[in-house]
Amino acid sequence: MIAGGLLIIANCFYFWYSVYNKIEIASIVIVSFIAIIFIIFFIVDPHNEFQLVGGSLSILALMLFITFGGKLPSVTLDSDVIKMGGSFGGSFKVSAIQSIDTVNVYPRVGIRSNGAGFPASSYGNFALEKESKTAKLCIYKNNPPYIKIRMNDNSLFILNFKEPEKTVEFYNQIIDAINSH
Repeated sequence: MIAGGLLIIANCFYFWYSVYNKIEIASIVIVSFIAIIFIIFFIVDPHNEFQLVGGSLSILALMLFITFGGKLPSVTLDSDVIKMGGSFGGSFKVSAIQSIDTVNVYPRVGIRSNGAGFPASSYGNFALEKESKTAKLCIYKNNPPYIKIRMNDNSLFILNFKEPEKTVEFYNQIIDAINSH
């Protein structure tokens, strides 16, 4: 049983590392948290069915969070419409863009109003410190550049991709779509 728990902890760390491709403080904290849950639920009283089921579900939930929690939905440009997938996603026409720019500084988030914030990514609607309105974010934190799009209705959309080259390529596609109008 102890070997199985250690394998679960090792797999959690491996999934976390493979998603983010680097070791972060958050990964160390989460792996430590999983180890504590393992110790509490499995070693303290392995014959207690409630602890066994609770511990198993807790570890499963954490594994799913670690594995899928930091991955963002797709963002595409199709027929002059930018579409962001997922539950907080949306779409808007390129013709409704007021301004577009790339920035190298991660936007400072004040309050999350409707979204999900993970150690390495933010997705959904967030209040930014230097903005008066809520912005829709679909970003990998600390992974510049970021594409900052202000719409005609003064709404703000900030996005990037895990690979900086893909972010620059998507920015150029948007610029080409704007210029073709």
